[in-house]
Amino acid sequence: MRCFHLDWRTFLVLACASFTILPLTAVADQPARTAPPLEQPPQSQAAQEAVVVPPTDNPQVLQFKNNRVELTLPKGYAIKKFAPAGNAEYAFSGPKNPDGTSPGVMTLVIDLQAADQRPADKAVLEMMMNPGKANLNDFQQKDNAAVEINGKSFENADYSGSLPDGKSLKGFFYVGRLKNGYLVFAGRDGGDYFKDSSDTLRGIVSSCRVQGE
Repeated sequence: MRCFHLDWRTFLVLACASFTILPLTAVADQPARTAPPLEQPPQSQAAQEAVVVPPTDNPQVLQFKNNRVELTLPKGYAIKKFAPAGNAEYAFSGPKNPDGTSPGVMTLVIDLQAADQRPADKAVLEMMMNPGKANLNDFQQKDNAAVEINGKSFENADYSGSLPDGKSLKGFFYVGRLKNGYLVFAGRDGGDYFKDSSDTLRGIVSSCRVQGE
């Protein structure tokens, strides 16, 4: 079996693409090293790849390479779709905060090949935390008990920290196991607004249903 790892491009899109909050300045590849800063700001590069998807009546149906996921989107939230390396990733952003930032959730599916050695769900969750650990000041992580969402177990954790300009950031990651991979949700908002938006962001996650599993 070949060893499974996430490449830095996955972290880049997950960390930077879906939000108007300032992007992280660098992204982690594996726990032992950090990718070099890009010449262009990551958010600008990701924005060039985004396609605006008009919301439909709920539930929204998200088409991934090997999976379809249904979820409920709150009123006023916009959808953007990204397609790095041929797989889809979706970003949902809410109405802007007074400082111009927006609450948001991003979801993606990490596909595994038959020859991949499957890591533990907790290990994938820790991989998702690496960009924050590497790039946020005063980074703090709070691990939560696994939760069941419509028949699937999700490991999850909250985090907080501050960007280089001092702006605070709070958010969460959820990682759920699929037959051939993992379903990942990443939510975040400016630290001053996360208390008010957290329930709405988590509601998007808790509404998800994976078709065909």
